Amino acid sequence: MGDRSKTDAVALVAPSSHSWRGTSRLFAWAHNLAGTAILCGFAFYLWSHRAEFAGVLEASVVWLALLVAIILSTLVFNALQMWFLLRASNLCIGFGESFALGCAAGFGNYMPMRAGTVIRAHYLKSVHGLRYTRFASIAGIRTLITILATGAIGLIGTVAAAASGGRLSWVLLICFCLMLSLPVLAWVVRVPQLREGPGRLRRIAVDFLQGADMLRKQPKTGVAVFFAVLLQQISLVARFHVAATATGGPPPPLALLLLLSAVAAFASFAALTPGALGIREAAMGGATYAVGGSFSQGILLGTVDRAVFMAVTAIVGGACFPYVWRRVKNAARVQPLAAAP
Repeated sequence: MGDRSKTDAVALVAPSSHSWRGTSRLFAWAHNLAGTAILCGFAFYLWSHRAEFAGVLEASVVWLALLVAIILSTLVFNALQMWFLLRASNLCIGFGESFALGCAAGFGNYMPMRAGTVIRAHYLKSVHGLRYTRFASIAGIRTLITILATGAIGLIGTVAAAASGGRLSWVLLICFCLMLSLPVLAWVVRVPQLREGPGRLRRIAVDFLQGADMLRKQPKTGVAVFFAVLLQQISLVARFHVAATATGGPPPPLALLLLLSAVAAFASFAALTPGALGIREAAMGGATYAVGGSFSQGILLGTVDRAVFMAVTAIVGGACFPYVWRRVKNAARVQPLAAAP
C-alpha cells in the first residue's frame, strides 16, 4: 500500500517537473530567437545605411584617442558605484580590485545572458564570502539609484530639447517621470522587518531585506553612488559629442546629448542581446526621432560609441579577466584548507 502511494506521488510530481522544464526551455528558445532577430535586424540596417557611416573611416586618431580616454573614465565611475556599496556592506575590497572586477564583468556582459553579473556575484561569494542574496540587494540598490539619476537627466533633456525648438515627446516625458517615481516610492515605503529564525527561505529573505535597507542607515553612501552615476552619465554625454565630431558631423545640441545618454543607459538593462547590442542603438535612434531629429543620427552616434567601447572593453576587460579567474581559483584552494582540522 505504501509503495503504491509513493508511486502515485511520483506520478503527480513528474508532470509538474516536466511542465516546468518545458516552459523554461521554451522561454530560452524565445529569448534566443528574439535576440537573434534583433542582431540580424541591426546588422541589416547598418548594411543598408553603410553610406552614412563613411565618415567613421576618416575619423582622426586624436578624436578616437580622446574617445578612448573618456570611455576609461566611464569604467572608473562605473567601478566606483559598486565599490561604495560593497564598502558600505563591510567588505574589505580595494578600488583597484573593484575596478578589475567591474571591467571583467563588463567584458562578460557581451556573453550570452549577461554573464558579467554572474561573474561578479560568483567572485564576491568565493573571494569575500558575500552571499548571493546580499549581492542581489546591493545590485538592486544600485539599479534604483541609476534609474533615479537616469530619469532626472532624461527628463531635463526631453524638456530642454522641446524648449530649444524640437518636439515635446509625451511618451519620453511620461517614461522618465515613471522612472523618477519608482526609486522615490522605494524610499518612502518602509522595508518590512523580519527577525532571523530557522529555515533557509527565512534566512534568505532576512539577508535580502537587510541589504535593501542599507540606504536608510547610510544615506551618505546613496549620495556618493548617485554622484558617481551622474559622472558616468556626463562622460556618456562627452562620448557622444566626441563621436559626432570624430565622424565629421556637427555636434548635436546639449539637450539631445543629455536625452541620449539617459536613453542609452536605461536601454542597456535589456538582456535580449549581449550588452544590449542593437537595442541601445535603436532606442537612441527612436529618442532622436521623437524629439524632431533624425533616426539615423541617433543610430550613428550609438554605433560609433559602441564600436570603440567594445574594443576598450575587450582589451581592458579581457586583461582583467585572468586576474578575477585566478583569485576565484585561489579562494577555492584556500577554503578546504581552512575547513580542515
